[in-house]
Amino acid sequence: ANIVRNWPETPIYATIDREKIKQALLNVMLNAIQSMEHGGTLTVNVLPQADEIVIELRDEGAGIPPECAKRIFDPFFTTRPNGTGLGLAITKKIVDLHQGSISVDSEPGRGTCVRIELPVTSKPSPDAVLPA
Repeated sequence: ANIVRNWPETPIYATIDREKIKQALLNVMLNAIQSMEHGGTLTVNVLPQADEIVIELRDEGAGIPPECAKRIFDPFFTTRPNGTGLGLAITKKIVDLHQGSISVDSEPGRGTCVRIELPVTSKPSPDAVLPA
């Protein structure tokens, strides 16, 4: 899989636990890469807004059927034979702990876009810079 990164040159500040947010993003990226078993591109967009930072992870994978999309954040729900069903449940918990939100837009055969929104702060702190 190819990974394309699109984010602004100027820093964006958000009060985060860097390791937890890193884990959340890696969980989503791993799912995206696994969904593109025949190759494709994962595009990571960082979009600054007035009071939040939006991180979009868009893949060209198989997509998620509507009946599964409603359950992807449920612990132990998986569609993969060897999956644990914990990756996205943990990701949602991490985003929730940061007073953020996470949503998924997907269509079978057309890929998936995971959107994470995190509040921004006006002042930098040691763990606040995104992306790392």
